[in-house]
Amino acid sequence: MIENVIIIGSGPAGLSAAIYTAREDFKPLMITGSIAGGQLLLTTTVENYPGFPNGVQGPELIDGMTKQAQKFGARMIAEDVTEVDFSKRPFTVKTAENTYQAHTIIISTGANARTLGIPSEMEHMGKGVSTCATCLPPNSLIVSNPSTKKIGQTAKGMRVLTVDGTFRPVAEVMKRKYKGELIGFKTRLFRSEYTFLTPNHPVLVKTLKRGKGVNYHKVSWSKPFWVEAGELNKRHVVLYPIVKKTATLFKFDISKELKLRLDNKGRVMQLHETHTSHRLPNTINVDKDFGRLVGYYLSEGYSHSRGMSFAFNIKETEYARDVKRIIKRKFGLDAAIKPEKSVLKVTVYSMILSKLFQKWFSKYSHEKRMPHLFVTMERSLQKELIKGMWRGDGCTRAEDFVITTSSRELAEQLKMILLRLNILPHLEKRRFKTLEHSTIEGREVRFKRDVYQLVIGGPWIKMMSKVLDERHPLLAKKKHRWNYHAWIIDNYVHLPIKTIIKKSYDGLVYNLAVEGNHTYVTTNSIVHNCDGAFFKGKDNVVVVGGGDTAMEDSNFLTRFVKQVTIVHRKDSFRASKIMQQIVLSNPKIKVVWNSTVEEILGKDVTGVEGVRIKDVNTGKESTIPCQGVFIAIGYVPNTQFLEGKLSLDDQGYIVTKEEVLTEIPGVFVAGDVSDRFYRQAGTAAASGIKAALRVREFMQNMQQ
Repeated sequence: MIENVIIIGSGPAGLSAAIYTAREDFKPLMITGSIAGGQLLLTTTVENYPGFPNGVQGPELIDGMTKQAQKFGARMIAEDVTEVDFSKRPFTVKTAENTYQAHTIIISTGANARTLGIPSEMEHMGKGVSTCATCLPPNSLIVSNPSTKKIGQTAKGMRVLTVDGTFRPVAEVMKRKYKGELIGFKTRLFRSEYTFLTPNHPVLVKTLKRGKGVNYHKVSWSKPFWVEAGELNKRHVVLYPIVKKTATLFKFDISKELKLRLDNKGRVMQLHETHTSHRLPNTINVDKDFGRLVGYYLSEGYSHSRGMSFAFNIKETEYARDVKRIIKRKFGLDAAIKPEKSVLKVTVYSMILSKLFQKWFSKYSHEKRMPHLFVTMERSLQKELIKGMWRGDGCTRAEDFVITTSSRELAEQLKMILLRLNILPHLEKRRFKTLEHSTIEGREVRFKRDVYQLVIGGPWIKMMSKVLDERHPLLAKKKHRWNYHAWIIDNYVHLPIKTIIKKSYDGLVYNLAVEGNHTYVTTNSIVHNCDGAFFKGKDNVVVVGGGDTAMEDSNFLTRFVKQVTIVHRKDSFRASKIMQQIVLSNPKIKVVWNSTVEEILGKDVTGVEGVRIKDVNTGKESTIPCQGVFIAIGYVPNTQFLEGKLSLDDQGYIVTKEEVLTEIPGVFVAGDVSDRFYRQAGTAAASGIKAALRVREFMQNMQQ
């Protein structure tokens, strides 16, 4: 099928063109790209767009224009254009998924934020250098101490997992209203749910390059770099940190944990004792036996009014006896083993143990979790915990090992432990409504809640076999090398992106400022935090730029810092007069004119400490002490896919004639992709209308 017109891009320029061409009954096809809506999606209140006396939210404006275009028949496809052929008509447009043809083309791909392009900028990105605000919806799961938590439920002071595998305190929690698109992605292996972010939220990624032919398994990697969520594609490999800290052998005092008294022999007493009460040794040394007992309890244990019990399969006598032996050795108590139909029950009658295990690990299976120390304890002890967990709620299948739990928190903690053991599991969520009731070796299994499965297969089977002391049958059959679909390298999991989707959203979005390294972790990726609030109370933050974005950032930052210093390469701002007036009248904002930032100073440990600037007139260099740098120096046009296809100027903008025409008849341009001066929503929309009217003229001439 040959389209009448294809519009590449979906900001105000593309949407205006779509409205006009749709009203001409051209049935335009709009290839929106990853960030549908362009820079307006990143804008809060737009005060200068005609028709909105009280202003309008950028995402709200884009949403209205999108609905208007669709009302008249515009079709929209969320794909990224990778290649074009304008050498002959019909013109060809290719994406990673499909190939399209059209009689006319309107290019409205806009522009993205520009960076300084100096090495020290990338070195400090995420450590005091920032380009934008970032946000996640409130139900997004982040990895915290002790496990996952919704970002909307976080609080100042809570500790979250960060880029270097350490847990750092949250300095500030922020929220704002947002209406627009969210980008969601799933990765290979960690695919229990999507991570959703606003399109501008940076995610830490790498790219890989495979060898050819017999060297296919040889992989080379790029250095880590930040990419906005809206620009993610399946060529990116996202990073996930492995918890670093290891707690040495440790012990617990039961009396302190439960606030109970000790007798004169140092044994723990119940508050209200009876003649059947058992006093316990106060100190628990956490050794391999205890680690395995924790695994048994997390999988098959439960607390009740008389003590606690473990429910094994009737054939699992060995495991039942192991529990009995550990309880006797650790606590001096005799556990009873009793068969009940298809279940082999192990019961220990001790209210002290019952309360202790219930406090640490919870009572109900769907609420099971561990204190954070168990996530960081010595790996030798964690091996025993995993062994006990698998014996209770695991199995061996033809291609893998599986551990199952109905607790989302516990699944995430087990994932972190397995990664510390150099084992990379699949984490899958299975909804209970889709699970069939079954009988395993005479024991009926019924599902009342969603189930999370940790599946260990492929190259990780060998390591899991060593942990479980259970050789997987596949190892005897495997003759060829394993195929890797994800990797553990330098204490990071490398996860290829499997699926990317977009969805409309209208509601609150949240962000965190995290002390130390300005990052936090979702269930499958490392994301950048909001630097602005992190600098609360700091002496000085530098903003680089002279446009409206620089003015907005500077005003925003004065809410947190003592002083903002704007560094601008000219002797006057290009921002709107009203924005200039606001900035220049703010006593907390200082301006350094005719200067450029040559280097961002600081160390990895301490972060940004200052900037080295250069006077463009005299060449004199000086240093400005500061604790953060915000880059707001304009935009780079999204024209990489047009190199060699259309004439571009020295900055990459499309060269035009008569405003929206190119040197190729039938190919038109609209918006910031060719506008290096105005870059306003109103002017972009106007150019989209002009391009659409030129399409109408071209199509009429073609039909004559």
